[in-house]
Amino acid sequence: MNDMINISYAFGELFKKKRIALDLTLRDFCDKNTLDHILISRIECGILPPPQHEELVRYAKCLKIEQNSDDWHRFFNIARSSTEAINDRKNKDVECSILKILPVSPGFKPDGSKFTEKQLDDLIDIIKNG
Repeated sequence: MNDMINISYAFGELFKKKRIALDLTLRDFCDKNTLDHILISRIECGILPPPQHEELVRYAKCLKIEQNSDDWHRFFNIARSSTEAINDRKNKDVECSILKILPVSPGFKPDGSKFTEKQLDDLIDIIKNG
């Protein structure tokens, strides 16, 4: 699990290193490129996943990463890996919450008690919507 968490922060760390290499504070970088400093801060901290492709291209250009360079490919590969790691972690969290309430036999919880209608509805909602 720790490896997955480290991967999910890799994009933010790379983003921050590239911004600092431009000798710009977070606020200056965002002001210069008309970006939301709260959003970029959350990306750099690994709180938010990397954005979709079009926004990634914009960010790469703002960071002065030359298109089709090794840095360009690294930026996009780390973004993809980080997104996959975050999605994997979310899926595992959903799986764990489902396993805690799955019945051992139809209509019964692992402790042997019966599900209420609300609990069954909640289970169905978790399975459908994550």
